[in-house]
Amino acid sequence: MEQLKQFYAQLPKKSFLTVATVVLILCDVLILGYLYFKFSNEAFFQRTLGMSMELNGLSPAHMDPELVSSLQIMFHKTLVIMLSLAAFYHVINYVCWWNDKKFATTYVKFLTTIGGPLIILWGFGILSAGSNVGLLFLVMGAAVFSLKLGMNVHYKE
Repeated sequence: MEQLKQFYAQLPKKSFLTVATVVLILCDVLILGYLYFKFSNEAFFQRTLGMSMELNGLSPAHMDPELVSSLQIMFHKTLVIMLSLAAFYHVINYVCWWNDKKFATTYVKFLTTIGGPLIILWGFGILSAGSNVGLLFLVMGAAVFSLKLGMNVHYKE
């Protein structure tokens, strides 16, 4: 840990900002891409629709295929919009962080403190489900969490 802290201390603030922003953007791409591919497939939609219908005492077999198709399109568009909004929110925060806005610095500190460990835990969950994508989550989570050390060096209160 001490070596990593020294590494971040040797980096000029703008270089740290560049490294941190690249790591955070790569992490965003990994997470948003994972969520998109996990939830955008037809099998997931069909399972979700089936469970929803069963909870309401209905059978998906009695639904009009055009209605099911329309619901799937709406579900997919909603997913894309939500993920795009999350990406947009993060990009805005990173741009503001580059411009030394205090709220953005606070957000990135929070992201590195909380997000890193949560991504690591998520990675273990994905690995236990049998997907090697979990390894990427472990690496990215560790990288994001390590940025906390750099934040402590370059952004002291």
